[in-house]
Amino acid sequence: MADNYSIVEPLGNRYSSSKLERYWESFEGKYGLRTSRIIQFDPYASMSRCPVKYILEKFELNGSIPSKDWIEDNLKLFIREEGMAAATDKPKVFSPVIDEEIFLSDEYLDNFLNNSEWENFLKVELPKDDTYVEMANCIYNLLCNPQIGSSKNAINNEKSSFVNHILPLLEKKKRLLFILPGFPFKDQNKFRVPYDASCVDFSEISFLLRLHSLIQALYQVHPFGADALVLSDGRLYQDIFGVDSKEVAMYQWRLHDFRNKLNIQGDVSIIDLKELIERADENGEISKIIEHIETIILSDFKKEEFFQGLVQGMKWNMNSRKLLGKLNDFDTWDIIKGNRNDIKKELLGIWDWYHEIAESAAIKYAATNLMLRWTDLLSKFFPESIRCTVHPKKNQFALAMNYAWNGVAWSEKWPKSLKDISTVPFYTLKEHKVKIVKFQSNHYPCFFTKEQYNQELDYAKNVLKADGWNVDNIFGREFNIYDLNEFIELGHGDENFSWERQEMSDDYYKTLLQFRINHYKKYGFGVHAIFMDGHLIGQMGLQVLNEQKYQIEYVIFLGKNYAKKGIGTKLLKYLFDRCKDEGIETIYGVIRSDNVISKHIVDKFGGKMIKTMAHYHQTGVLYEIKLRREG
Repeated sequence: MADNYSIVEPLGNRYSSSKLERYWESFEGKYGLRTSRIIQFDPYASMSRCPVKYILEKFELNGSIPSKDWIEDNLKLFIREEGMAAATDKPKVFSPVIDEEIFLSDEYLDNFLNNSEWENFLKVELPKDDTYVEMANCIYNLLCNPQIGSSKNAINNEKSSFVNHILPLLEKKKRLLFILPGFPFKDQNKFRVPYDASCVDFSEISFLLRLHSLIQALYQVHPFGADALVLSDGRLYQDIFGVDSKEVAMYQWRLHDFRNKLNIQGDVSIIDLKELIERADENGEISKIIEHIETIILSDFKKEEFFQGLVQGMKWNMNSRKLLGKLNDFDTWDIIKGNRNDIKKELLGIWDWYHEIAESAAIKYAATNLMLRWTDLLSKFFPESIRCTVHPKKNQFALAMNYAWNGVAWSEKWPKSLKDISTVPFYTLKEHKVKIVKFQSNHYPCFFTKEQYNQELDYAKNVLKADGWNVDNIFGREFNIYDLNEFIELGHGDENFSWERQEMSDDYYKTLLQFRINHYKKYGFGVHAIFMDGHLIGQMGLQVLNEQKYQIEYVIFLGKNYAKKGIGTKLLKYLFDRCKDEGIETIYGVIRSDNVISKHIVDKFGGKMIKTMAHYHQTGVLYEIKLRREG
């Protein structure tokens, strides 16, 4: 291959791998990846497009080896940055009581994704003018926002330096590239994670969604786009931490699989970090540097107190599920956390053996990371990239969720979006009775929670088919934008067709129709358009009354020419029967206090008045209807 090589990105994304992943697989060797934006005219479509042109530039590694002084300085810095300390007090109980298993349909993942879009938890500061400096400032502020980055990014990254770094990229209308080493495998400390290294739970899923949200939010201030690149380092560290290679491969496969199920491969790419090292090690330079650093650490720093701090951290991070699996939890904790002088005699041999393994692992782990610093390998392969990390670090941008793979996904309440998910060591849940939630299709773990799952909102999705249903000569289906004119016409001159009980403007019905459509998009169910003889006669269906309490209300409005003819009673009977069939046990209705007819109808179905309440800027009476299952 020539020293410089370029290729234009393919149009569209029909594949399970991202464009960046496909391009990475198309070449080998030591090439830095740069991009430029070009203009192409498509004569068949009679339009222009602006794809990214990928450009490869041959680079050479620094073939020299680092000095002892450089190794000492950077080893101390690396150990401080790594911060591998863990809890020191021995727990009295090492795991929570799991009182229930809950299985979720794959649809739940779609809802979780929709609720996790950046618009739901982040307010983006838009540029005040169209200069590239202002655009760069807004990008910096976005990365320092704690909802999507970290407030400490402002401390660890000087604003002027960042602006100067990305300004040339913005001026050339380039996509930004954020690279993040991580996502190795699920931690195998037996106190942190109760399942295999191959498992991907809602901690990793939430982190992927956070990366997706970052990229989507960046589009609001940087119209040329951005990519997030995860450099998965599991294969690089599997032997060091004692994790089986098959489980690492399965973890990476599941990571890709969930990424694709979330349909975010256009934003998030995943490449194996060890591949970078293998491509750069054509002549063995990388191996020589690692071996040299290992030798220096072994001969000069192995017994130093600062290095033994790293060894202690490695004990906590190694595969104790496998290495110490035959010991009880109390003895395992002592081996991992205890000083040799405090270990009971019968465990001294195991303590020495585990400590020796941890020392060897710490040397290899430190040497590998110092090699990456010495060679500046990530910047060589991706010279235009912005370096990210999972915790605050000098000259790197931290993201909001730390070490998603070093614990289990946890939510105090039933999680609706990534905002509700945190990553915690499993043993810290010991004070709780918890429920483990798994996917129904494959029994993969999802998360732990205290709250019982209320499936009312899921059940509601199956009550009325979006594409159509019939009751005698009445037809219903999901609203769409093409219903607007008929919707407006039906409401004209009919004060009873709106909740406000007054004749409303065209804009009111336009806004209401958009609300109906958006509700369906968010929840997967909603209020339907009702037709008779091909004409719109009203609206009827379900909508969320109180999401926190999982309360669903029925809604029905008929045009003035179709009211008081028994149509409403017929439709509600069908709706309530369908709710009962799908497992909904309670339905709510909010009726205006002056609506005598609706009160009479709800009484027929056993409605019970609960309270008076404010509802869409009006006062209504809340009714509860218990839908008893037969048998």
